[in-house]
Amino acid sequence: MLGPEHYTKHGTWDPILVIGEYLSREEIYGFYYASAITHLLRHRDKEDAEGDLKKARHFIEMLHDMFYSGEQAEGKVEVIEHKED
Repeated sequence: MLGPEHYTKHGTWDPILVIGEYLSREEIYGFYYASAITHLLRHRDKEDAEGDLKKARHFIEMLHDMFYSGEQAEGKVEVIEHKED
């Protein structure tokens, strides 16, 4: 999945995929998790609340893929074992 046009106007790369090439699985997990929380917490304070909720959902879906899809998230990271409390 390619990001919005402002991410791809200089080529067909997606920053999420580039990040996946340089971060460890744990760092990618932290990035997805923090990004989802950020968008969830600020959505009511922004003019485009729906856009922020869609972004949060996108990061939550990537987290889900890391744990439960059996596939690598965006083809770049291995599935992380989920720790039960």
